[in-house]
Amino acid sequence: MSEKKVVLEEIVRIEGHLNVTLYGDETEIRKVTAEALEGTRILERVILGKNYMEIPDIASRMCGVCNVIHKLTATQAIENALGLEITQEAWSLRKLMVIGGHIQSHMLHLFYFVLPDLMGKPSLLHIADTHGELVKKIVKAKKHANRIIEITGGSRVHPVALVPGGISKPITKRDLENLRYELHELKKTIEEPIRFLLEIGNPEFENENIYVALTNQDTIPLLQGNISISNNSVYQAEKYSKIFTKIRENYSTAPHFKLSAKNVSYMVGALARININYTKLLPAAKTISTEYNIKWPNNNPFTNNTAQALEILHYIEESEHIVDDLEEKKLIRTWTRPKIQAGDGIAVTEAPRGLLIHHYRLNSEGKVVWANIITPTAQNLKNVEETCRNYGNKLLSEGANIELIEKEIEKLVRAYDPCISCSARFYKETD
Repeated sequence: MSEKKVVLEEIVRIEGHLNVTLYGDETEIRKVTAEALEGTRILERVILGKNYMEIPDIASRMCGVCNVIHKLTATQAIENALGLEITQEAWSLRKLMVIGGHIQSHMLHLFYFVLPDLMGKPSLLHIADTHGELVKKIVKAKKHANRIIEITGGSRVHPVALVPGGISKPITKRDLENLRYELHELKKTIEEPIRFLLEIGNPEFENENIYVALTNQDTIPLLQGNISISNNSVYQAEKYSKIFTKIRENYSTAPHFKLSAKNVSYMVGALARININYTKLLPAAKTISTEYNIKWPNNNPFTNNTAQALEILHYIEESEHIVDDLEEKKLIRTWTRPKIQAGDGIAVTEAPRGLLIHHYRLNSEGKVVWANIITPTAQNLKNVEETCRNYGNKLLSEGANIELIEKEIEKLVRAYDPCISCSARFYKETD
């Protein structure tokens, strides 16, 4: 049979522009390409020669959705280059800020992008026609998550108080009271939408995969930890360049990645985080996971949506504990003055969409002379290609027509929660 090509053009309800092209015939999909279409970006070159204090603000502009974690990761990398240790209180406030960013990002993905798929509607606005109160709760809950960022970071987008050395904004007793209120209202408001989502469930699809996420002994880490590969191998975060291999594809403005040792694709994101750290889920998330009979580890890539829902509950509960600890402190010290020196700084964190790496090299004047940023979506693209091929072939074997396959492949791509804007790079560059 002759080779055919089916192009899913500019998949909707994701961040950025992505084509997915299927190659094969009526019996088999032999190849899939994930083609980032964003305008080429040269962010690592833009920041060369810039003062270290400018870097976090520039880096956060990479994305309007996950700006908090990009600014935080850039800040931590700069602090590591300067050998700067911040206060525990600053760590706690940063964790709250990042949690607010993760929750609002997860909500955007789950309820504005995925839920219309599950209900056969073109958008959340169309869902409001029949589920008006549910949609009101979704909008209200996202507002509470944004307020957490604003209280801790000084602004809801690109938080101005997040600076090298800690947090520049003083945190008052009233701020902590406001945080507790926002968390209480968020927890009260979000439970119904999460249950509504979980009751619909996911398409059935088992796909053996390799998962990569941060891990530590105490919690599901966001700000620091070691890099775990499906709980089989654990590496210091600073060794990232030996773990991952960058691949340039001429059909994509975003680089792709594989694991260096095995030359295979891997998945990062909420599903990877919980697959690796599921024993550390806090009671609220653990209880609802048991109630809905969700098994971990889980090899259904659509369960990335479920994992994000559980993370919302987990991180609300963790935030309440953080606020408890801060309220017990008599003095909250949030900033340490940096001392300029030459250095090499690496920060590896967990963005909403998965493992995020910022690496900067500073000269003795505190200016950037080299930079490298690896985003979650860029790491996932090869895995998207392989998983879409496997899912497409499963559907073909079940007798699905091309229209259904296209629709289901779009849903699968959307489940990865890709952010093409973050991943796009000037692909003709050499490193």
